[in-house]
Amino acid sequence: MKMERRTLLCAAAAASSCIPWPAWALSEPVSSPASLLGRLDAGRLTPLSGQVKSREGELRYPAWLEGDWRASCRSAGFEMPLGARFVDPELIAEASRAAPRQYALRFVAAPGQPPAGQPELSVRQDRRFNHVEEERALISTQGFVVERGAYACDAAHPHGLSVLTILDTAAGPSRPGSASSGSMDPGGSGAMGPGGSSFEATPTFRFEEELEVLWTAWDTTELGGTFATSELTAQRVLLPAPGQAMAEEAGTSFLELLWRFERPAGAPTERPARVRARYRVAQYLGLPGVPAAASATPAARNLARQAAGQAVSILDYELVMERLVVDTE
Repeated sequence: MKMERRTLLCAAAAASSCIPWPAWALSEPVSSPASLLGRLDAGRLTPLSGQVKSREGELRYPAWLEGDWRASCRSAGFEMPLGARFVDPELIAEASRAAPRQYALRFVAAPGQPPAGQPELSVRQDRRFNHVEEERALISTQGFVVERGAYACDAAHPHGLSVLTILDTAAGPSRPGSASSGSMDPGGSGAMGPGGSSFEATPTFRFEEELEVLWTAWDTTELGGTFATSELTAQRVLLPAPGQAMAEEAGTSFLELLWRFERPAGAPTERPARVRARYRVAQYLGLPGVPAAASATPAARNLARQAAGQAVSILDYELVMERLVVDTE
């Protein structure tokens, strides 16, 4: 199975620049307030978790983001601040490919009270829905199928854990007369080739993708309808382990996910029809206070030491979010 295709979140989206870009989005300047928002333009990044205490619970968002949105996403750049030797070659290859990307996003009312002194932060992401929709948009042409998603935010995962079950329908061609190894999807059958020769059907392979949020922050200096968030995450690819109670970790990526949302000038303050967003994915080889991944090789651990906590790759995206209005009549 080609597991290297799934070891980095959003790798396939790096060059998704083929969606037509509305003229209104190109004509408006992007504000650049300091603090957390400045990380979206910085050339080098180190995790804030070693300096700033995490917010409690799930990320919160302003009330004007509540609702369903259609997001059009395009690439805005790919950087390797420490050089290519620190970056997975598969990510570099994916970053050079262009593909259109469009998907749905949903923000819903958050349970409980807003943070003290910030009553406007009354919304959270619908994490299960958003993770499924975004991932489906990424992998629909790569032989993967997102079968289902689950989400939990509890004492064990205070900032949230999202889990996808993914079916790889192109796990690798079988040779004539041979059986493929791995966890094949039951129901695969042999077939007859030219001249009556038999061969095994291409197997399928089911695995899980976890996205655990380890640390969160949001910008408290909302200026003119601009709001930013940051979260440090661990993405793990888990394979089925026959005879074992727990799945086997095949790969882990440590990522900082940075967002900036902006209401267009003059838009309604409560339910804007359109929102611009900037999305940055920074990959680290390790995070402060977080043990190395169980799957990390000695070479990978050595690279992590050399990276000294700095981001090794940075992928930037720009989004146009258009509100979906549901007709209730």
